[in-house]
Amino acid sequence: MSTKNTDALAKILSEKNPLVFSCHGCTGKLQDGSEKKYKGHYMVLTGVSGNSFTVFDVGRKNGVISIPISEFTSGKIASVYQFSPKK
Repeated sequence: MSTKNTDALAKILSEKNPLVFSCHGCTGKLQDGSEKKYKGHYMVLTGVSGNSFTVFDVGRKNGVISIPISEFTSGKIASVYQFSPKK
């Protein structure tokens, strides 16, 4: 799935379908408003809020809570994965 097609990503998220993404050199916001830059890390997109995607950072306590959509359109996000239940 193209990480630059943020409209498609937002649509999937609006349908309550989380997306796993790989971040290499991207920057997100922590709960206290400060920024965190990652060398490489997997996280889960959970929704859209303004100009950012909301994030659940499964690998870190008090991790990133949002990633600017511009991080996706600029190509800093390496990949996005959608999972579907088996039928």
